[in-house]
Amino acid sequence: QYYKILIEDMTILRYFVNSAMYTAAILFGQALLIPAMAYALSRFKFRGRDALFFVVIMLMLLPFQVTMVPNVITLRAMGLLDTIWAIILPMTVAPFYIFLLRQYMVGLPGDMIEAAQIDGAGTLRCFIHVVLPVCQPILGAAVALSFADCWNLVEQPLTYLTTRTELYPLSVVFNQLTQQSTGVEFAGAALYTLPALLIYLYFQNDILEGVQLTEL
Repeated sequence: QYYKILIEDMTILRYFVNSAMYTAAILFGQALLIPAMAYALSRFKFRGRDALFFVVIMLMLLPFQVTMVPNVITLRAMGLLDTIWAIILPMTVAPFYIFLLRQYMVGLPGDMIEAAQIDGAGTLRCFIHVVLPVCQPILGAAVALSFADCWNLVEQPLTYLTTRTELYPLSVVFNQLTQQSTGVEFAGAALYTLPALLIYLYFQNDILEGVQLTEL
C-alpha cells in the first residue's frame, strides 16, 4: 500500500506536500510575528495597549464562521483569493497564541530583564537572548498546538480555494480519495497522522509544562 501511494499513484502524496507546505509557511510566519507581539503586549507601555489586547481576546473568542465573510472580502480586494496566501496569511497572526505567550511573559520576573539591560543589552537583545530561552516550554506548546491546527485545515481551504482544488491540503480531500476502497486507506491515514504524532511526542513535555505554568 505504501508503495502504491508513494510511487505508483502520487495523488495522496501531492496533497500531503500541500499540507506540509501550508503548515511550514504558517509556523514560520507565526514564529516571526507572534512572540514579538506577545512581548510587546506584556512588557511595553504604550497608548492603546489594553485596547489592542482586548481586540486579541475578542478575535480569539470569535469562531471562524463569524470572521469568514470579512476575510473573504479582504482577500478578494487584495487579489489573494484562490491562492496559497489566502490560507497562509490569515493564520499567521493567530490570536490564541498571542494570548498564550503574552500570559506566560507577563509572569516573567522583571528583575531578569532589568539585569540584562544594566549589562548593556538592548530591547532586541533582551528579547532574543533572555526572554525567548526562558519561554521555551510555552513556545514548544504553541508550536505543537499550532501544528495540529495547520495540519487539520478544512474550513479555510474550502472557503478560500473554491476554484483551485489542486491546492487543497490532504485533510480536505482524504475522504474523497478513499470513498472507493482501493486498499490504501489505512496506509494513507497512517501517512497523514504520523507527522502530528511525532510533533506531539517531541513537544510533549513542553506542552504539559508550558500550559501548567501559563496564567490563563
